[in-house]
Amino acid sequence: MNERTLLSFIIYGIRKDNIRNFPLVFIHGVEQLLTIEGFDDFIIDRVLEEYSQMNLTKTNNKSLLGNMNDLVHLYTDYVLHEGRFKHADLPDIIHKINRAPQRNLVRRNSIEAAREILNKASH
Repeated sequence: MNERTLLSFIIYGIRKDNIRNFPLVFIHGVEQLLTIEGFDDFIIDRVLEEYSQMNLTKTNNKSLLGNMNDLVHLYTDYVLHEGRFKHADLPDIIHKINRAPQRNLVRRNSIEAAREILNKASH
């Protein structure tokens, strides 16, 4: 989840024994999300460049944790409703959640917020 836009996607299958692969899996997930959402290659490359240096850390930011927990519950509900990961249409679920109005974004949705920020930055 991006803390400014609440744009999010699902990564699953990461365990403690393969956490070293997380940065590559994460970058692939970001690239896939932005491609599916129709961002142009210039913007995608610029975003991926920002993630070239990555550290995994804990946060104390209660607002951020609250947003993340809300999204986890939404994703969990959707995935369970569709029959768990084996049957769930993950791209559709991600698409729906990123278009849900967000109270913290003044009722805009995550994809609108991301487009606004990324389009401004590319000019």
